[in-house]
Amino acid sequence: MKKYLLVCFLVFMARTVFADTITLVSGKQFEGKVIEQNEQFVKFDAGVGLVVTFYKDEIASVKTSVDAPAQVKREPSLQNKDALATADIDTEWGVFEQFLGALKGHDVQKATALSYNPLPCSPEECGPIFDMIYSVYRDYKKTDFIDAVKDSKQCIISTREVLSDGDEERSYTKNSIVFIVNPQGAWVLLTAEPRVWGHTKKATNLPTEEIEKALRIMMQDSDADGKTDNEETCQGAQEYNSSCVKTDASLKDTDGDGWWDGVEKLAKTDPNDLQSHL
Repeated sequence: MKKYLLVCFLVFMARTVFADTITLVSGKQFEGKVIEQNEQFVKFDAGVGLVVTFYKDEIASVKTSVDAPAQVKREPSLQNKDALATADIDTEWGVFEQFLGALKGHDVQKATALSYNPLPCSPEECGPIFDMIYSVYRDYKKTDFIDAVKDSKQCIISTREVLSDGDEERSYTKNSIVFIVNPQGAWVLLTAEPRVWGHTKKATNLPTEEIEKALRIMMQDSDADGKTDNEETCQGAQEYNSSCVKTDASLKDTDGDGWWDGVEKLAKTDPNDLQSHL
């Protein structure tokens, strides 16, 4: 496993003029816009339709034209093991492997066909970003994705949570990949990203068992829809997130449109509106 992880998730958007610069320890430099940061990572819009997440250990410097966004405590979702169903993910994993091949070959057309939304860039523009993404995704192994929930429209697969217990923070990380069926009836990739939970030690002086309990509450996803209970109820750190949208933590699909709440969150549709869906 690489010590320094570069992780991206596929969020597609219109191109914008950016003025922020991020320089990696490797010497590589990218222009774009810092859209989120905390003590663990910087989320960076590279300006080619991809949002890339750089871990702080990879970063030499970040220069912004304006004040960077306020730090946000991120609370990714954890699937409830009792709610998980054993699912056949051969088809979905095949899509992921094809996507890897498209990244390696800088095949924008194929990568777009295997993704939820198109990539608004040429091979020359996407090439360096594709190389970075591929350098991480190529290490993903199907056998590591031990949890899967799936129906006829969507599939979420996840690895086991990995504990990191440092002097200043106790945290868990796991990788998740989300697939959906597009309007043409084909499975495509919606997102692939790590989910990270962290709890400081020094600022609280809590015993390990209390920190562990707090982390488990952060990670809880009772209905296994890809949104944590805190994300669904806008509690915990989400209480301070002005964009948090409340949904039913006991229902995968709050509005009954056939799409899980966590999937709609990632696709930027409204999980409370029956008419707003993928």
